[in-house]
Amino acid sequence: MKTSTRQSNQFKQSKNNPDNGPALKKPREKESGIAIVTVLSVLMLMTLLIWGFFSAAEKELDSSNYYGSSLRTRQLTDVVTNIVMAQIRKATGEQTQEGKRYTWASQPGAITTFSNKGTDYDSLAAKKFKLYSSERMEEQSEYNLVDDIAEDWDKRPAHYVDLNSPLYSEREDELYFPIVDPRARRSSNNTNRDNVEGFNYTQNTSTGTQVPGVLLPGSDPKSQRLPMPVQWLYVLEDGTMGYLDKSNKFIPNSGISQPTPNNPIVSRVAFWTDDECNKINVNTAAEGVPWDIPRYDSRHEREMALKQPVEKETTRFPGHPSMVSLSSVLYPHEDVSEDKAKLRNIYDLVPKIEYKNSSASGSTNATQGVTWDEDRLYATYDELLYKHEKNRGLDERQEAQTFRNSQISRRKLEQSRFFLTANSIAPELTMFGTPKMTMWPTYTNTGRNTYFDNLIVLSPLSVKPEKNITGRETAVEVVTMKFTGTLADKTLNSSIST
Repeated sequence: MKTSTRQSNQFKQSKNNPDNGPALKKPREKESGIAIVTVLSVLMLMTLLIWGFFSAAEKELDSSNYYGSSLRTRQLTDVVTNIVMAQIRKATGEQTQEGKRYTWASQPGAITTFSNKGTDYDSLAAKKFKLYSSERMEEQSEYNLVDDIAEDWDKRPAHYVDLNSPLYSEREDELYFPIVDPRARRSSNNTNRDNVEGFNYTQNTSTGTQVPGVLLPGSDPKSQRLPMPVQWLYVLEDGTMGYLDKSNKFIPNSGISQPTPNNPIVSRVAFWTDDECNKINVNTAAEGVPWDIPRYDSRHEREMALKQPVEKETTRFPGHPSMVSLSSVLYPHEDVSEDKAKLRNIYDLVPKIEYKNSSASGSTNATQGVTWDEDRLYATYDELLYKHEKNRGLDERQEAQTFRNSQISRRKLEQSRFFLTANSIAPELTMFGTPKMTMWPTYTNTGRNTYFDNLIVLSPLSVKPEKNITGRETAVEVVTMKFTGTLADKTLNSSIST
């Protein structure tokens, strides 16, 4: 019972002197503490719920704004595309006025039309259609397009923008130019092997106007700059497009709409259109070495006789697309036909062309025909980096050996983007705006036709009716004509593409 006595004594001591021991709390005080904790917990839970609701709403708002912005950007892209298509359609259409028949010639950024009445360029040229953003999209023949570049364009950011401004990558410590890399020209020496053949740029235009921002080759290639300034086109909320004059006043290209609080300027666009037909196609080009029928008894003619091209060695067939030389970009100012290693690099890079059994561009005496490889065509220019491998995903594709074991580097390939392409399909119309036509004679007795005869007859038929970039529908009509007399056993197959 010692325990009971001790507890009783402790209780009495605490009652007589509260400071000597803990006093017991009343039941009402306990209930008040529990209520406060409960209320705070509920408030905290409500706060978290409200914060989560507004946070989710804010994210949804950001997502909606981003989607709306991307949708408006896509619409502006379609507007620009339609402007360019309209320019191309108008410039390349069949035109006959006042007894003059017009033809056209394209270049990066513009199309020039010519008439058939005149003796020189000034009298033959009719009109110039711009394929870049400008306050006037059409000019007369006497207008020089270089006059569109203002001497103070870099001080007028509301009027002009540089489409070739480089992007710097901190991870790679490298500059990337969106259109043309000026480092394709490393030296003022035209025979420098770092210079792409035929490429050059200066600080002055053809009229002597100095272009601000142009930096020529020097000691540091990263300091080179080649600006491409074009004019901003502003778009109002109702879709009206125009430009700013020197006083920053909005001038509509058509109509009388002006910016107002209810119809403000909502966006601006700038564009420039390249001409892929002026580039080297990596799907058809290779390394051409000329060959001709020997006609005289000389050392050169004997080499022609001894080292003739074999079957399917198209890189030595005069007029064949694979005669176009990629070395002018990848190995500039070098005779690749004398370097078998570099020649093999190009053959391994391009599809279909095979180095084995070939005459190695006339350096060996081949006795067997060439068997084309089964490499597929490149869909885009960037696919040059990867091996020709089938049934591989993007994550499994391996880098081509061409860029590992040769002087062709990935940086070289990036700097050559302005000169090479994987798509250079020519228009379906002639330069007069009329249908194209192919002709090839074949035997009426089909058993006498060769493989190439049948292939040529079949090729135009494989074109399906579709709309090209000009908006016209492409169709193929086959016309068969039979000869009489000494050519009675021949048939002329004509395919007209319209």
